[in-house]
Amino acid sequence: MIVCGVDGCPKGWVFALKHGIEIRVGAVKSLKRILSFSDLVVVDIPIGLLHKPRKIGERRTTMRLCDEMIRKIVGTPSSVIPPPTLEMLKERNYRDIKKKYGIGIPKQMYLLFPRIREARELFERFKNTLREGHPEASFTLMKGDKLHSKHTETGILERKKLLERYLVNIRFDDVEVNFKMDDVFDALVLLWTAQRIVLGEAVEFGEGEDVQGIPMIIHA
Repeated sequence: MIVCGVDGCPKGWVFALKHGIEIRVGAVKSLKRILSFSDLVVVDIPIGLLHKPRKIGERRTTMRLCDEMIRKIVGTPSSVIPPPTLEMLKERNYRDIKKKYGIGIPKQMYLLFPRIREARELFERFKNTLREGHPEASFTLMKGDKLHSKHTETGILERKKLLERYLVNIRFDDVEVNFKMDDVFDALVLLWTAQRIVLGEAVEFGEGEDVQGIPMIIHA
């Protein structure tokens, strides 16, 4: 069985793949390429989306139930970036979003719109293979507690040690030169999540599907 964790980035996808005992890290421009040879893929991209912002009290938000649940367990709101709604995803100009919908989203998420569209377009064909994950949620469950910020030296070392403990065949010396390590860490912890799904040990956050039948569920 081939299982894979994938982190979306503006230029493509960083993946961590396990086949047997071998773990390999790489990058591709097309998610379809990874899905075509994998049995299970967990990706750090919101796939199922709200049709329009929902109201929580007096607040309007694009956050899905799964995002709100993840935000509570990781303990750092900035680690869970609000996704777009389906209507927002159609926009091609970042500044138009807040003007048109009265609510904005972070630029970091807007830069991932092409990756979100790509994952959604592929979902129907690969719905038995593709799952949504969240690296910080997976790291939190891996540790059993909240972690230090991934932007600190302590947080980086903490995540590295966890991955070396739970993915015993990974060798970071092979990947540091070619990829950003935070992308590699995220892909690897999603690989761990993919293994948990196969074993029936993963936790699901959220419920239901969007208007196009895509689950709004995060696996960790």
